[in-house]
Amino acid sequence: MAYQFLTYHVQEGVATLTLNRPDVYNALNDEITFEMQDALKSAAKDEAVRVVVLTGAGKAFCAGQDLKAAPAGARRTPWIMPPMHRPSAPQTPLLHSSSRAQAVPVARPLPGAS
Repeated sequence: MAYQFLTYHVQEGVATLTLNRPDVYNALNDEITFEMQDALKSAAKDEAVRVVVLTGAGKAFCAGQDLKAAPAGARRTPWIMPPMHRPSAPQTPLLHSSSRAQAVPVARPLPGAS
């Protein structure tokens, strides 16, 4: 599926989701949130995907909620990440970081992938 604010591709078992709103430091609005949910559901259903990498285009990973896109005084419904569970597999989150002060990439293997 083609997305407006997100790029998604799978190569050699790795699904890469890239937030693609660099002009606003990849701040989250409703559209990108729905696109992320759809892409994560696709990754969870794809047996070829072993790990999902979430990254951001431009200088920043993600600035958080785009406050300019949120209606004033509106109460927001929290976004809940769709389950990425494949039965009968251990869940082992993997973290990778460096000693320099920078964004920390996080990788989480999909359960059932070996």
